[in-house]
Amino acid sequence: MKRRICSVLFTIALTVASTATSAEDWVFISSEGHQYQYVQNSDGAVLKSLYPVARFHGTGAMTEVITGIETLYLGRNCDASSKVLGSGAWAWSNGGFVTKFDDHEIWFPKQEIDANNGLACENR
Repeated sequence: MKRRICSVLFTIALTVASTATSAEDWVFISSEGHQYQYVQNSDGAVLKSLYPVARFHGTGAMTEVITGIETLYLGRNCDASSKVLGSGAWAWSNGGFVTKFDDHEIWFPKQEIDANNGLACENR
C-alpha cells in the first residue's frame, strides 16, 4: 500500500512539474559555468545570468573588472549585444550555440536555442 501511494504522489509531482515549466523557465549553461535564464521575444532571445558575472573590460592599465547580472541579447538577424562585451554575432551548430564579441566568445555546448527566427544563424 505504501509503495502505491508513493508511486501515485511521484506521478502527480512529475505531472505538476512538467505542466508548470515554460520557455521562461529554461536555463542555459555556458562553457564558463554561468547560468542564464532564457526569454524569447519578437526581436530574438534574451539570456540573463542568474548570478553575477565578472568580466574584464579594457586593456592595459585601463582594464577594469565589471561584475553584475549579465544580459545577452541574441537577435533574429544573428546579431548579439551585451552592455559589457559590446556588439557581436551569434550562431548555432549541431554542437550548441555561441555568442562572438570582439574580444570574447561565450559557448553554450550541447544546447539548442530558439531565437524566434527558424533555422537562421547556422554556424558555417
